[in-house]
Amino acid sequence: MDILDVYETDYSHVELSIFLPSASVDLEDPLFQFRATYYVDKNLSLDDDEDISLETVPVFTIVGHTGDFGHDFIYTADAIAESTIENYSFAKGFYERIFDTEFHNEIISDTGNVMNRWATLETVFLEKETENASEEIQAYLFEEFLLKWKQTWKQLFCNDITLVSFNERLYVSPEKDVQKFIEKAYNKADFFPTLNKQNLIEESEYTEHISLPLKEIFELDSNNQLFSKEIKDGSRKHYSGFIYKSSNFL
Repeated sequence: MDILDVYETDYSHVELSIFLPSASVDLEDPLFQFRATYYVDKNLSLDDDEDISLETVPVFTIVGHTGDFGHDFIYTADAIAESTIENYSFAKGFYERIFDTEFHNEIISDTGNVMNRWATLETVFLEKETENASEEIQAYLFEEFLLKWKQTWKQLFCNDITLVSFNERLYVSPEKDVQKFIEKAYNKADFFPTLNKQNLIEESEYTEHISLPLKEIFELDSNNQLFSKEIKDGSRKHYSGFIYKSSNFL
């Protein structure tokens, strides 16, 4: 049975909520968490003799963080979660490398704005509708989810240019076969592996106020009391992409 016979995504939508987590409140730092839940229409009447009956069901939820490049959120990210500080550090490091490059200048020329916002994707939750679905159905809906999330984000932050980053452990299933499906979904949504993470670890300092490379911090943390082995893995892929609205369409 074709997936489109069961799930209709043309009129699907993302519900996006943004709020300050408790750690941000305590540290008086405007690092916001967001939740984005994707809803699609499910066909309840697959028999040809029945009238079409649709039910709107949630299929995925993404949790992540967002802020602007006018702040250094390293301490707050550190206080929230390991995945948050990893993704934020990556976004910050990647931003510093592409700032004032030909690519960045092209975006400014196209939009009239500088890159001013970042978003990190931390975790994907399968809703009940998809937790037992096949990898093919999950990947198809996840691909549609990413596209719709980007569209919703663009509508909410219409004059912002957002740098998006996440690591390869984002998706809920680590199975290699599933990851092959999901990697295609990333590519369809214009998220691609960027910047060798090993270089980021060796070259980036913990904060702009503390001249101590991440590599040295990781070496000092030999017992993995501050950071796990996973976050120190320089071979782990990171993905990046951009969300912006061209001035031609404003």
